[in-house]
Amino acid sequence: MTVAMKKWGILSLSCLLGLLLGANVSATTLKGQDLTVTPVISESASQAKPNIYSFHYEADHDYTVEADITNTGTEKRRYQAEIEDAYTNQNGQLVYRDTDKRQGIRKLTDKPKQTGTIAPNETKHITFHLKTDQEPFDGVKIGGLRVTELAQASKNDIKNNISLITSIVMATSETETTAVSGLDVTNVADVFTTTKRGYEFKFDNDTAQLLTGVQATMTLYNHNKKVAEKTLQPITIAPKSPFKLFLPVDGRPDAFTKATVTFKKDDQEKTVAFNNTKPSPGTTDKPEKHNWTPYYWGGGLLVTGLAGGGYYLVKRRNRDGA
Repeated sequence: MTVAMKKWGILSLSCLLGLLLGANVSATTLKGQDLTVTPVISESASQAKPNIYSFHYEADHDYTVEADITNTGTEKRRYQAEIEDAYTNQNGQLVYRDTDKRQGIRKLTDKPKQTGTIAPNETKHITFHLKTDQEPFDGVKIGGLRVTELAQASKNDIKNNISLITSIVMATSETETTAVSGLDVTNVADVFTTTKRGYEFKFDNDTAQLLTGVQATMTLYNHNKKVAEKTLQPITIAPKSPFKLFLPVDGRPDAFTKATVTFKKDDQEKTVAFNNTKPSPGTTDKPEKHNWTPYYWGGGLLVTGLAGGGYYLVKRRNRDGA
């Protein structure tokens, strides 16, 4: 698959869809421009899900994440392989990042990143060793193996990096849940910058399992008047982690006094509310600067005029006295 992307562009091909949709996919090879990545699913992983690394979580246990990387092109290629953690982005999508999350996979390995070079028609085998904590754990840990095909910079300094991701899931029992009772809103703020205009919602998630196929309806009111509303569906919420959702608007956001969010999942529903104690229109990137220059000039002219008038009066009095 050939993909033309702008600088540091990324094509994320996540095998998590097979898990979320319940598909039993046998083809596991992911294809980039010249590199292909084939996950090696060991016997300790679930054979029922050949498109992901699926492990039954046990405390103080060793796990292995392996893959074969093949260069099908005619030139030498560089790659970067990294264990990343999954989180929910502002659009309600599950994405991956190289920062530790509360119920992530990345912190289970001492060496989360590997780099190398592959010659044409060569295959390299990569291995990551994961070690779970000694403390008992109940729930789901989720992350992914990202293999990035690092392209050479072109004449206009554009790098067509392509990332191929295979999900890693560790669970003690059920991977998913239908309960939305662990969701709560912690803050809502209006945002008005040159690149972002709307309302940012912040949430806490106390649910230990993965939540998929959730509908979230965000509504804002200025007293009894509805000023904005948007429904996101379906969204995926990573376990035991705070997350944000964004409601974009055209122009400057209106002031609001209250915001509500209704989460729906199958037959489960929960509405949470946030009361804005300081309703105001949005804030800009920088506080507005007042131009005091005319006042400085005006003050200077006034002082000069008063001084000149006083000097004239003193001379007039001295002359008249003489």
